[in-house]
Amino acid sequence: MSVTSLNQIEELKSRLEALERKLDGSNKSNNQSANNTEITFSIKDSFEKLSYWTNFIGTILYIVFALGCFAIMYLFLAEVEYFEPVMVFGWLIGLAVLFCSAKFLCDFSSNTSKSLRGGDSQYRQKNLEDGLVNLTSFFRLHGIIIIFYLCILAASVILYLKFV
Repeated sequence: MSVTSLNQIEELKSRLEALERKLDGSNKSNNQSANNTEITFSIKDSFEKLSYWTNFIGTILYIVFALGCFAIMYLFLAEVEYFEPVMVFGWLIGLAVLFCSAKFLCDFSSNTSKSLRGGDSQYRQKNLEDGLVNLTSFFRLHGIIIIFYLCILAASVILYLKFV
């Protein structure tokens, strides 16, 4: 090995040791304030936009939920001739999904906004975690619905092919 490469290796080792010392010092200060949440400007901006749009979509879902409830009440009160109980059952399932989706999105938006506004570090961390749990629940719900739909689709294709 040349002298230049040995010098570069020594320089890298010294940088690594300095970085380890710096990290050890920051870990001590982080242990004093457990769960310290520092959000950079670009991430904060992204979270603010995400919070705004999830709140907007959640509000629209609440409005659609209310319209669906009025439609079901109309079916019951108007005594429509083509009224089928299975149809109402499907609407109720759809309304339940709408309501849960709207709730998860609005709760995510609310908790994330509280976290971004500040306050105690531990309080911000808890709000951010609660918001992300709600967003996780939203995607889990829709993942289950998609899997259920794909199973029904596959069963209907198999039945179609069997009888054709």
